[in-house]
Amino acid sequence: MQPNTDMGESIFIVSEAVRDEGTSYHYLPPSRSVAADQEVASLLADVVTKRDLKYQKCKTWTTDAYFRETISRRNRRQEEGCETVEMEAAALIAVAAFRQIRFGQYLYAGDDISGAVWDSREWWHATELRHLVVELAAEAALRLSG
Repeated sequence: MQPNTDMGESIFIVSEAVRDEGTSYHYLPPSRSVAADQEVASLLADVVTKRDLKYQKCKTWTTDAYFRETISRRNRRQEEGCETVEMEAAALIAVAAFRQIRFGQYLYAGDDISGAVWDSREWWHATELRHLVVELAAEAALRLSG
């Protein structure tokens, strides 16, 4: 939700997700948010740091109802400390906790809903950034498995 244009500063590591979707509630008891595995989040940060890239740990808002990303809801989530919005983090964290597997998540800042008008930033053209995030995730997965 925060405007950000530098590619390196567009990498976020999920530390917590507000649960505004349905899947996570099938795997964990109800709660307002779900915390990510902080050891994995630290490993993800280390992978990014070793590449001399900037990142930010973030609280994210997970919603599967993107047509309900209204200005008032966005403002409430920002007041709660959310810096990003996406559709899967809370569910993936919940399933990983339920299955007792290690999980962490990188996000990248694609579009921007922080203003009065949606800014697509033409995120679908950000192939270099997407490739970088896949490389970072692969490196982190190798470190987790080894």
